[in-house]
Amino acid sequence: MAQVSGIGGVFIYSNDPKSLAEWYANHFGIEFEADKKEENFWMLYVLVSISSSSHRVKNCNDHPA
Repeated sequence: MAQVSGIGGVFIYSNDPKSLAEWYANHFGIEFEADKKEENFWMLYVLVSISSSSHRVKNCNDHPA
């Protein structure tokens, strides 16, 4: 049976999440996805290889098959 080797995440709460997401985009080049009301923002990182944990793709569609 397969087992999960790890799961993680970072959650940041803000009174103005849209401005915070824009700040991350301007200063770090990190583009977030948002819900329709722009109240929740996120970015999905997919681990491509256990031997190369520093390699990340922006979304699942970029993940090699």
